[in-house]
Amino acid sequence: MLAPFDYKNRMANAIVRATLGAAAALLLCSTGLAQDAQPGGSAEPAPSASAPVPSVPASDQQSAWVDAPATQAQLDAGQVIVQSGFDAKQSTVSVDAAIRVHASPQAIWPLITRCDSAALLIPGLKHCKELSSAPDGSWAVVEHDIKLAALLPMVHTVYRADYQAPYRMDFHRVAGDMKYEVGLWLLQPSADGQSTTIEYRVAMQPGFFVPHHMMRQRLKKQLPAALLALRKRAEYPPGSLASSAVGAATGARSSSRTP
Repeated sequence: MLAPFDYKNRMANAIVRATLGAAAALLLCSTGLAQDAQPGGSAEPAPSASAPVPSVPASDQQSAWVDAPATQAQLDAGQVIVQSGFDAKQSTVSVDAAIRVHASPQAIWPLITRCDSAALLIPGLKHCKELSSAPDGSWAVVEHDIKLAALLPMVHTVYRADYQAPYRMDFHRVAGDMKYEVGLWLLQPSADGQSTTIEYRVAMQPGFFVPHHMMRQRLKKQLPAALLALRKRAEYPPGSLASSAVGAATGARSSSRTP
C-alpha cells in the first residue's frame, strides 16, 4: 500500500500530466480528423458551443520574454524555455513555454491535428474524440480520458478549442475534472521561413487541492519533454532517412526559470 505522501505525490503528478495532456489533446484533435484513440471512452452530451469564453491574451504576438535576446539565444541553441508563476488571489498556476522547430507552421499544424498521433505525445491517453465542431472548422469541442497508472483514477476533460490555422489555437475547459484551465498555442514563423517558434501559455486550477509548488515543478519537468517530442516528430517524420538517423536522442537541453 502506498504511503500517504507517496500517493499524494503521485496524484499531483498525474493531475499535472493530465492537464498538459488536455491541452495537447486539443491540438491533436482537430475538426474532421478526430477519432477514438481507444474504444470505450466516456460518452456524455456535448457542452454548449455558445458558452462564454474566458479571457485570454488577444495579441498574436509572442510574449516579450520570448523576444528577449537571451531567450532567442537559448532557442537557437535548441533549448526548451519554461517559466512559471502563481497567482495567490486566483489560486491559479501559470506556465509559459517556448521551443524552436525547424519546420513551417503549415508543416507542423497537420501533424498535430490528429487524435491518432495524440498517444505519441500524451502518456496514458485512452480516449480522444471530437464532440462537436463549427462547419467552417474554426472551433471544436473535444474530450479525452487519461489513465497514467493502475492506482490512479481516470482523468476526464472536455475543452473547446478555437482555431486560427496554422498559427494559433485558444482553448478553455468546458467540463471535466479540472476546475479551471485556459490557454493558447502560438506558431510564429521565422522571417526566412526555415523555422517556427512555438509558444504555449496556460493558467490552471485543479478541482481539488494540490500544492502549487508541486504543480509548477511537474509542469517545468514534463512540458519540455512533450515539446521536444513534438519537435522531433515535426523535424524527423516517421519513415524518413533523417528519422532513422536521429533515433531516440534529441541532443537538446531544457532550462527553466521562475519569475
